[in-house]
Amino acid sequence: MILHIPLAADAFYEYLDLLEDDQEAPIYFALYADLRHYGRACTQEELEDSKYDIAKGILDDYLEEESKFFVKVNKDVERATK
Repeated sequence: MILHIPLAADAFYEYLDLLEDDQEAPIYFALYADLRHYGRACTQEELEDSKYDIAKGILDDYLEEESKFFVKVNKDVERATK
């Protein structure tokens, strides 16, 4: 995952700094943390069910329109979740 690269993580944090007045900035940070958690699970000896549960949680929490923390994503990401 691209955000595992320190330079990419630094760029992401700089991006969050630019969003200090954006009400959704904490949601982006939470999504980033959940994606990191999923990435770590995929690189470790986690059970497939555990990886599935994490991925399903991300889908349910952020990518479904009725989600509490819905994040609008580009159409390529949206298509991949269907």
